[in-house]
Amino acid sequence: MSTLVPGAELGGRYRLVRRVADDDLLERWAATDDVLARAVEVDVLVAGGAAREAFAATATATARLTHPAIVSTYDTGRSEDGSPFVVTERAVGPTLADWIEDHGPVTPVRVVHIGRQLAHALDAAHRLGAAHGAVSPATVQVAEDGRAKLGGFAGGNLRARLAGVTPDPRDDVRACALTLVTALVASPPPTDDTVASARAQRPGVPPELDAVLVGAQAGGIATAAELAARLDALDLADDARPNLDGQRTPPMGTAAIPRAPSRASRASPASPATRSGAVAGVIVGLLLAVAVAVAAFVLFGQGGSNPPPPPGQAGASSTTLGSPGAAYTIVGGHSFDPFGDQTEQEPLVAHVYDGDPSTVWSTEEYTTASFGGLKPGVGAYVVFDASHALHLLTVTSPSRGWVFSVYVAQRVSATLAAWGQPVASGITVTGDVTPVDLHGATGQAVLVWITNLGARLADPPQPSTPYQVSIGEVRVQ
Repeated sequence: MSTLVPGAELGGRYRLVRRVADDDLLERWAATDDVLARAVEVDVLVAGGAAREAFAATATATARLTHPAIVSTYDTGRSEDGSPFVVTERAVGPTLADWIEDHGPVTPVRVVHIGRQLAHALDAAHRLGAAHGAVSPATVQVAEDGRAKLGGFAGGNLRARLAGVTPDPRDDVRACALTLVTALVASPPPTDDTVASARAQRPGVPPELDAVLVGAQAGGIATAAELAARLDALDLADDARPNLDGQRTPPMGTAAIPRAPSRASRASPASPATRSGAVAGVIVGLLLAVAVAVAAFVLFGQGGSNPPPPPGQAGASSTTLGSPGAAYTIVGGHSFDPFGDQTEQEPLVAHVYDGDPSTVWSTEEYTTASFGGLKPGVGAYVVFDASHALHLLTVTSPSRGWVFSVYVAQRVSATLAAWGQPVASGITVTGDVTPVDLHGATGQAVLVWITNLGARLADPPQPSTPYQVSIGEVRVQ
């Protein structure tokens, strides 16, 4: 049990003022450096045994970290009873967790500003071989002038060492994204491997920001350097007005059906009886339109012009396809090129889940249908809001003759082998819409893995590279 009290002096110069936080391992104190006459904070280890050696090693590692967005370490030492301590700069403001509790959700523009600082801080730490291990709103300090600082390196590393775990930089990237999602929606992040979409929880979150945060959680953005670059590339305007620009939210499986005014509605006013009949006709017409639209979605997917081919033909499953129902919510997606440079036309990949089959993601162009012998395949994957039992995949594509396999996984992986065995393979595309039976496979991500590019392009931009596949939409029920 700690014997520290206000007024106690550590190392002959650090006078404790008040206890800021404590748990079973560490006590944090606001203190004064009597030598330099400045305010500081002191983390004192209150646990004994192996924790002391681990803390000393952690303090040595984190003392090397120097970055504007990392809480600076000033000194280390031991108290009179031998307890090691670390001296850091005084907090620049409340923690992000405290700020959220007091003020609620943070604006997207400010979240991007905070996220950029955190991502660059983590990149600097990772380059020195130091991972944080416990990034959360409680370890982020926010100042009134917009500065953000990441603290808690000593505590995070200590807990990881005591648990026999080496902190992983990739976990820092995911935790940073979850911290930003928490700031956007003002609710606790998931405690499991679930991918959290802020846009699915809060209207007005820009889709480009949501895509970055989902990618960082799902593994599509694997390094802090890449996360920093993606956040730096965002250009969000903060005009203090609600986001009413009509940007798409993640597709929910039911498309809006725009209805133009009829000539009758633009004509001169009619008698009451005529208006009543018109209203009844409009209502009946709308009901019929909705019924037809729902039937079309159930049978043909999102806007495909051809019905699914019958069983036994190329592109069709030989078993009864999954039960009809609303499509699952897709919260993000990425291109997948594990045998190449990791990504393939990444800026276009959002087209496969934007609800518009006329916008496409395309592979690069190749010299042969087998990718010019450069690699065995390439693909794109989508990530859902949660893990689901998946029944029916429909792929809308203007390309013909290409062949693909489908993988289902609980979490995105950087290698094809880590996705496990395909739930369907050797599927040849012969029409606009290709249905695939997923047999109820459970997962949170679906990968469409292209193994052959199919027919030669009729009019290739470059005659020497006439093979390419385009996908307009991916939908999963």
